[in-house]
Amino acid sequence: MSKFKAFVVRFFRDKRVRFLIVGGLNTIVGVGVTWIVYLCFGVSLFSEEELVWYVYLTGTLLGQIIGTVHSYFWNKYFTFRSKERSGKEFLKFVLVYAVQYGINLGLTALLNKLISIPALVTILTTIVCTVLSYLGHNFFSFRKKKAANAPAADGTDAAADAGAGEGGTDEVEETAACEGSAAGAEEGREELKDGSKEQDAKSVAEERNGRERNP
Repeated sequence: MSKFKAFVVRFFRDKRVRFLIVGGLNTIVGVGVTWIVYLCFGVSLFSEEELVWYVYLTGTLLGQIIGTVHSYFWNKYFTFRSKERSGKEFLKFVLVYAVQYGINLGLTALLNKLISIPALVTILTTIVCTVLSYLGHNFFSFRKKKAANAPAADGTDAAADAGAGEGGTDEVEETAACEGSAAGAEEGREELKDGSKEQDAKSVAEERNGRERNP
């Protein structure tokens, strides 16, 4: 069970996989709305019937609008996991879908002349637009900003130089502290030696005095 869980985690960690899942859901929504519009105009989905321009225009437009709103929230919070809250991100997202919609219209008109099967035309245009949509959102709409750690003009990092300077100062201070400690220890040893000498001198003097008193 743990291996299966690990596989699922790795599977959903891939951003492309998450996008395809959202794309699948969005396709169901967008295509579903488009086909409902076609049916409302009395179009038979699986017969060779050339669509009237205002029929596929209305169907693709409504499918695109509803699909865009649905796709935005799924891609923002699930696929790309964007934390940006500005309206600029949404405008870029809409711009990508506007370009995609234009391509969708042109491709639909072209395939409608070549194939004339509404269901197949919708499926083919959806596949093409899905690829274009991923590229647009990945590299434009939800593109993450890189950290600004650019090096200085001379090829060195100013922050690193500053850190090195601080480090050099710390090393000097540490060396001075060590030298001061060594000097203090040396002075202590000298004082002990002097104290020992004084103690020896006192002992010798007391011994002499004792001999003089007791010849």
